[in-house]
Amino acid sequence: MSRVKYKIGHKNNLISSGLLMKKASNYNKLIFDKISNYIVKGNNLEIGPGTGNFSELIKKKSKKLTLIDEKKASVKFLKKKFVGDSIISITESTLFNLKNKKKFDTIIMLNVLEHIKDDHSALKKLLSLLKKNGYLILQVPSFNFLYSNYDELVGHYKRYVKKDFIDIKNKMNLNIKDMYYFNFIGAFGWWVNYCLLKKTEKGKSNTAKQLKFYDKYLVPLIKILDFKFINFGISLFVIIKK
Repeated sequence: MSRVKYKIGHKNNLISSGLLMKKASNYNKLIFDKISNYIVKGNNLEIGPGTGNFSELIKKKSKKLTLIDEKKASVKFLKKKFVGDSIISITESTLFNLKNKKKFDTIIMLNVLEHIKDDHSALKKLLSLLKKNGYLILQVPSFNFLYSNYDELVGHYKRYVKKDFIDIKNKMNLNIKDMYYFNFIGAFGWWVNYCLLKKTEKGKSNTAKQLKFYDKYLVPLIKILDFKFINFGISLFVIIKK
């Protein structure tokens, strides 16, 4: 796959996308509901929280929540957002540079693994940070035929299918507790916007209008129709137990 170079530019691009998705409250809640049963009420870690849309939800199921992000703009934004919060601590760090004396009960990585070229090493590092019987919760974009200019713009190395994790499982002897695709309706919308129309931004006004319509009218439909046996979706969830 060729890698087209885009100029990402100003840090506000990072924040504006996160703030736009904050408005998709129904969608965010639906994703959280998909993973909440695996979040232990303990010392938890979220990697790459961006603007903290999910951190607010994860916090409710945590005694202590550590947020790490390698982007200065995100860390600055998060520190302002959660100033004075005794449950949340925020660190500027990459996954590979993170050093923590205590291991975590749950590690959550939502749409982050695809930004890491060496995903095998990333998974080994994640498991080293996890307590025995702890859960690693992953959400990644799925199906490489949906790979678009927007994926390239935001630094995605790939999109995943189940076979990728089955191969990793066999090599690393992973204990995959659950794995399923999510949001087949959204996959069609993604294909139209980013593969057919080749959009490269989420912050355009028409995209914001689409998102508002999607969150209000289509998310309830996804909640009803998005069964695990449907072998297609815009995302893949993988739950790994140590």
